[in-house]
Amino acid sequence: MSGTHNYVTIEPAAANATLAHEFGHACLLPHDESPGNLMNATVVATAFPVLSNLQIALVRGSRHVTYF
Repeated sequence: MSGTHNYVTIEPAAANATLAHEFGHACLLPHDESPGNLMNATVVATAFPVLSNLQIALVRGSRHVTYF
C-alpha cells in the first residue's frame, strides 16, 4: 500500500519502532537485512534502529516530507 496510499496501519499494541518502520515503507523504503537497520524485519528487538545515508536521502525526497 505504501506507493498508493497516504497512510500506514499497525496494531495498537505495536512497538514504536514498528510505526517508524511502516513510515519508512510509506516513504518507499524497502526491507534491509542489515543488523540494527530500521527497515530490517526484526527491528523491534533493536534499541536504537538506524537508517543508511541512502535511506535518509530517500526519506528526505519522499512526497510525505516537507521542509519549512
